[in-house]
Amino acid sequence: CPERGLPCLCLGLNFVNEHAVRHKDNKHVVWRDRTRMLAMQKQGWSAYTISMPEIENHPGEKAPNGGYRRIHGSFGHRVVKTLVSNFREKPPFHSIFFEYVRMPGEYGYGAYGKPLWSEMLPELFRRNYITTNTPMFVYNAKEMVQRMKDANRSARRMRHSYGYEWEPIRGCECALFTATQTVDAIL
Repeated sequence: CPERGLPCLCLGLNFVNEHAVRHKDNKHVVWRDRTRMLAMQKQGWSAYTISMPEIENHPGEKAPNGGYRRIHGSFGHRVVKTLVSNFREKPPFHSIFFEYVRMPGEYGYGAYGKPLWSEMLPELFRRNYITTNTPMFVYNAKEMVQRMKDANRSARRMRHSYGYEWEPIRGCECALFTATQTVDAIL
């Protein structure tokens, strides 16, 4: 478990408030995502999410100091401004977790496209919201590895100092995976 309250960013998930899930069944995406985020909080994380515009825009869970734990927008540089205005804990994020339940395949390849790797993550780095040591837990799929390789090539061509490295880990080493197992046990 992390130190209590370490901030993390979860991409592709919806940390909506309790009222938003009150009339949803436990198979609905917002119920499942909220339950996963609450499970991550029980593990010691202070979770924030960015969800895609295609998902219904429900109110986000309140965060410390009057911000919100859910940002609704595309994974590009503009969403960082909204995130910064809602993230009122001390940066940087300790970890970044990528949604993997709904994402493998064509949808994930599009959602986690070039703007994420070449705009949003570098902008978070530039603003000190992530560091070169911030682990990113990405599902192991060919399309995700290809996105990282493409971003590295693009960064080299533009003479940027960032790049992405990856190594496989076991599922139990990823907090989002263990939180998902908690939800699966409920279902």
